[in-house]
Amino acid sequence: MTEVKTKGKEGGLFGFEIPTKITITHVPFSMENDLLTPTFKLKRAEAKKYYIKDIKAMYDGAKLQGEEN
Repeated sequence: MTEVKTKGKEGGLFGFEIPTKITITHVPFSMENDLLTPTFKLKRAEAKKYYIKDIKAMYDGAKLQGEEN
């Protein structure tokens, strides 16, 4: 994370543009797991559903936009 922050600052990014938390997964985005379209674009809604537990863990349980509970 230190390198990400350093490179972000060197690149002239604003603070809100620099990630503060990341999750690394061994599962690649693919059409087989329905995370990519046939033109290899990310299906954002499906990715959110697939990774919701990881997202919540990164944001310490903060309520996400569009989430019911």
